[in-house]
Amino acid sequence: MRAKNLTAFESSQAELNQGLALLHTLVLATSGYLVVLARGNYDVGNDRRAARWLGGAMALGGVFVIVKAVEYRDQIAHGLTTGVNQFFDFYWLLTAFHLFHVLLGILVLAYMTLSVLVLFGAISFSL
Repeated sequence: MRAKNLTAFESSQAELNQGLALLHTLVLATSGYLVVLARGNYDVGNDRRAARWLGGAMALGGVFVIVKAVEYRDQIAHGLTTGVNQFFDFYWLLTAFHLFHVLLGILVLAYMTLSVLVLFGAISFSL
């Protein structure tokens, strides 16, 4: 599709905020690194530190969601929504799917954090 609409795709790409795209990439790459650090700490029995790294990864996931919301707000304000052209149809579909994936990842990390802390004894809850 891009090959058939090269001009439209290139001009539409130019409308995107490259600074925010770089920020998204850095935030998610750093978040992934924090998960790796969490796994390393978990493997050597440092559950609390593992939970802290997972908390950091979740926080960066939250930063991603906030930055994406700002980006979406700006694009909507400039009329760059679905229906403009094929580029923005694909853009919104793919980025919304990615946003959903990040939100789901935050939930998974929260579950992992609670599992590390509660199920493996770093903290306990009494009912």
